[in-house]
Amino acid sequence: PTNTPTTASPTQLPTSTPSKFPTAAPSQSPTNSPTEPFPTAAPSTTPTSAPSKSPSTSPTNTPTTGPSFSPSKVPSPSPTISPVQAQASPVPLDSTTRIGFDDVTSSAKVAYSSISNRYNGFNWSGFHVLHRDQYSNSGYQYGAVSGNYVAFYTTGSNSIRSGSILSMAPFSVAGFQATAAWNTGLNVLVESFDASGNRIGSHKTTLGNPRNGPTFIDLRGGDFQGLYQLKITTSGGTRAEKMRGRGPFLAIDDLRVYDVN
Repeated sequence: PTNTPTTASPTQLPTSTPSKFPTAAPSQSPTNSPTEPFPTAAPSTTPTSAPSKSPSTSPTNTPTTGPSFSPSKVPSPSPTISPVQAQASPVPLDSTTRIGFDDVTSSAKVAYSSISNRYNGFNWSGFHVLHRDQYSNSGYQYGAVSGNYVAFYTTGSNSIRSGSILSMAPFSVAGFQATAAWNTGLNVLVESFDASGNRIGSHKTTLGNPRNGPTFIDLRGGDFQGLYQLKITTSGGTRAEKMRGRGPFLAIDDLRVYDVN
């Protein structure tokens, strides 16, 4: 295609609890004594009889070094937020399955062919393959990494295009090589969906001049594991100088998948 192509910290008992009550206990128990005992340094029982010598003054409140409140029990601390787990190392690309699109057609050289469903175990909605020599001086030519064919999708309009890769079983995507076919500054949105069609991850990038060749869109750091659908949408950009076509078309090669069930 050329032109349609707190911890809420509870209030705690003071860190320095009185080691003992006054040596001379008051004639009566303090009016606001805690209902439960202080830490082990406090006396186990309140004196039941007045001492032989009364203090010069009878305190009416709890000693100044004691707590200023009377809890019935020590509050339990609120649950803390679990620390963020360290992200696992990205899966090595050499351990993934490479889909190069050169075996879509058995012909030695065919300009254009649709990708049949069940190719490499997936359904390919809107996807086709194109020989790199079909359009010289284009991203289709510059974007071929291995072999002579690249994949592209045609669903959409002159301003936005999209294609989807679907599976009945979960799979994971490490990334793919992407080259804008005609436009500089092409916006690429990659999305992943679960079995119910809920989006679970997304990745955005903007590509440069098609003549710069492919950019590897690395999806290993996002939510692209255990998905059931991968959707790629392209839009925007301006026609690169001396390109024969225009539009938000994308050339894809060397799609990397793993954990395919």
